[in-house]
Amino acid sequence: MLPDDAITRIVEGAQSIGQICQSKGIAEWEVVAFQSYGHELDIEAGKIKLAAGGGDGGYGVRVLDGGRFGYAHLVDVSGAEHAVSQAISIAKISPAIEGFCLPENQKSTEVLGRCDNRILDVGPEDLLEQADAILNEVASLDSRAVITGGGVGVSATAGVIVTSQGILSSGISTSHGAGVQVSIDENDELTSAWENQFQTVLKLQFIGLSVPESQSRLIHKQ
Repeated sequence: MLPDDAITRIVEGAQSIGQICQSKGIAEWEVVAFQSYGHELDIEAGKIKLAAGGGDGGYGVRVLDGGRFGYAHLVDVSGAEHAVSQAISIAKISPAIEGFCLPENQKSTEVLGRCDNRILDVGPEDLLEQADAILNEVASLDSRAVITGGGVGVSATAGVIVTSQGILSSGISTSHGAGVQVSIDENDELTSAWENQFQTVLKLQFIGLSVPESQSRLIHKQ
């Protein structure tokens, strides 16, 4: 799902923006970058309506000089010079905050469990099977129940932070989730409930990719 060189590219991009900050004499600077890709299927009126995939990304640069703060966002490093100049201009007209400085590099503990490599291999066909499982589960609970909205999707995001204070950290996070709006319309009376589940690891069963328990209770009450 993510290009093999995703981390390398955004690290190099963030470092090049940092070099521009240094060349302009910025006392303290911070660059945050991310690149995200994903697949999703939408369910509407009891049917799979839309399959989509795509990506998003960009860079954020924060400059700090004399307690004055400025920020700019850019999509591609080709606009780095302009973005850094914008951030500097904003900082110049911002009020100074006494004692405001960027954090120093310190020893830290890595947060585990944010990436499941299996999610990187999930494709549209896998999501189609999961969406079918959700539809079948709803139908098995109550023939009157219809999924009026929702879907299932996966995503992976490569992120990095580089600062003038010596911080350089990068990594990949993943997400797998599903959400459904289940409705029952009978005798001009409508009842409906929404439930969703998202986590950073691949959930092969996803409660059988079934209707969550609260929805099962709602349907059985009808």
